[in-house]
Amino acid sequence: HRFVGLFSSSAYAARVNEIPLLRQKVAAVLHRAALPEGGHLAKALEHILATYPRDDLFQIGEDELHDTALGILAAGERQRLRLFLWRDPYERFVSCLVYVPREAYSTELRKKFQAILMAAFAGQRADFGVLLGDMLLARVHFTIRTPPGQVPAYEPREIEARLAEAARRWDDELRDALAL
Repeated sequence: HRFVGLFSSSAYAARVNEIPLLRQKVAAVLHRAALPEGGHLAKALEHILATYPRDDLFQIGEDELHDTALGILAAGERQRLRLFLWRDPYERFVSCLVYVPREAYSTELRKKFQAILMAAFAGQRADFGVLLGDMLLARVHFTIRTPPGQVPAYEPREIEARLAEAARRWDDELRDALAL
């Protein structure tokens, strides 16, 4: 599918199961995940898909959405930083979902993350949105705008390691020193 123009506010306000394209995509991911219906993990996956950044949800492929959503589900079980990337097929931007322990999140940390991602993707501009819910992890969604067709080669695990290093706090350093 190709949509030209802007989405109306109802495309952002409606639940995913009220939009045919999204309903089909989400249903396919839930079916493929094969989690016990009504169980804790199935509900958590439904929540991940319902709160997934709407613009990305319209554009991302089913396979990528499946892998990302299950990765996010697994990340929710652990309190450690995780990075999920999705590159626009036209290479106009890279969408970055950074999950970080909620108590570690701050504006200062978000700015550090933004600088790392801007450098990694030779970004021209960055947009961000933060989701702080009742989960253990905060989600920071960055959209790094790049010169069209000029997304540099990148290694997701290296970028994730740089973000994790930036997120280290004094108590992390102390815990590591005491463990020696």
